[in-house]
Amino acid sequence: MDSHNIVTHTIEGETYEDCLRRIQEIHSTNYNVLGKRQITYGGFWGLFQKQGVEVKYTLTRTPVQMNSYTPRPLPQHLPKNEGFEEERKKILDNSKVSLQPGAVQSIIEALSKVEDKISKVSSAPEEHSTVTRIQNHLEQNDFSSQYIRIMTERIKKTCSLSDLEDYESVQERVVEWIAESISIHTPSYSAKPQIIILVGPTGVGKTTTIAKLAARFVTAQDNSPKSVSIITVDSYRIAAVDQIKVYGEHMDIPVSLAENNDDVKKLIDMHSTDVDVILIDTIGYSPKDFDHIGNMRQKLNLSNYAVETYLTMSASTKLSDMKEIMSCYEIFSYDSIIITKFDETDTIGNVISALSEKNKPVTYVTTGQAVPRFFEDASILGFLSGLKGFKFNKEKIEQKIIQDRNI
Repeated sequence: MDSHNIVTHTIEGETYEDCLRRIQEIHSTNYNVLGKRQITYGGFWGLFQKQGVEVKYTLTRTPVQMNSYTPRPLPQHLPKNEGFEEERKKILDNSKVSLQPGAVQSIIEALSKVEDKISKVSSAPEEHSTVTRIQNHLEQNDFSSQYIRIMTERIKKTCSLSDLEDYESVQERVVEWIAESISIHTPSYSAKPQIIILVGPTGVGKTTTIAKLAARFVTAQDNSPKSVSIITVDSYRIAAVDQIKVYGEHMDIPVSLAENNDDVKKLIDMHSTDVDVILIDTIGYSPKDFDHIGNMRQKLNLSNYAVETYLTMSASTKLSDMKEIMSCYEIFSYDSIIITKFDETDTIGNVISALSEKNKPVTYVTTGQAVPRFFEDASILGFLSGLKGFKFNKEKIEQKIIQDRNI
C-alpha cells in the first residue's frame, strides 16, 4: 500500500486498553496500531484535567458497516506489548487530577458556602403566624430591621409553640419589651445657676423649645418657679435672635447674644447670682458640617459649670438621619434627647429604634408650636400610646415600670 495514501485515525481514552477496546468495537480486527502518546484531556477552566492516552491507527481494509457488524467478545487478556505494563502503570498514576496548590481547597470552600446557603433557604422553617403578625406591626410602625430582628429572636427564645398560639399574650410581652427599651432621663436641676444647652440640626425647633422650657420654669409648672435668663449664640440668623427676644419680652426674661466662648462665660458669671436657670440656644448645623459643629463646641466649652446638654431632634426625621445626627453631635457629650414635632408623625418606631440602638435616654417631647403649651415630660406610656396595631394593659405597664425603677 502506498504510504502517501494511508489514512490515519486517532482515538482517545483513559488507558491504552480502553483505546484498543473502542477501536475493536468499531473496526473489529481490521486495524493496525501506529503508535500511542500520553495526553491531557477533560476538565474546565484548566482545572480537574486528566491524563490519558491517544492511539494512532490505520484500517487494513474497508470498515465493516455498523448495522451488519456484531462485535466479538474481547479477549480477557490483551497481548502484552513491550513495556506495556510499565506504560499502563505510569498512565494510571498520572490519571489523577492535577491542580495548582490550594486551588482544590478554594473551590471546595466556595462550593461549600453555596451549598450552605441553599441548605438554609430550603430548610428554613416557616415562621409562626404570630411571629409574622408581630413583625408586620413593627414594620408598620417604622421600627428598624435590627430592632425587629432582636424582638423576633426574643420571641423565639422565650415563647413555646403553645405560647405562640395565644397572639394577645405574645403581643403584650412584645409591648413590655418595647417599654424596656425606652430610657427616660429625669434631671434634678439642683445646681444654681443650672445651665441648659440645646443643640441639634437646623429646622428641629430648638428656639421654640427653649421658649417652652423657659415658660415651664417661670410659670411654676413643677410647683417650684425659677428665674430664667436666655443666652443665644445664634448670631448667624438675625430672625432667630429677634424670635427669642420676643419670647423673652413676653415672659419678662432677659435675652443676651454671645459671639464667642468668652462672651458666654461672662454672661453666665453676670447672671450667676440673680437667676436659677440659664438657657443657651445654639445655631443649627447639618450633621455633615463638622467644621462648624466643632467651632460651636469650642464656643460652648463650659467644663467648670453645671451644664445639662440636650440634643434636639424631630420625630419626623427618618431613622438613618436620626442615627447620623446622634453620632455627629456626640462631640457635645449630651445628657439626653428632646424629641420635637411628636404630633407631626404617624409612626414612632424610628425614634424608639434610634434611642435603643444608640443607648440614649429622652427627657422631653413637644407636640405643637404654641408657647408655653405642648411641652411634656417624656414617658414610656406616651411612646407606647403612639404605637399602631398593638394593644396593651396600661395599668399593667405602669406597675412594670414602677417595679423596674425599684429594682
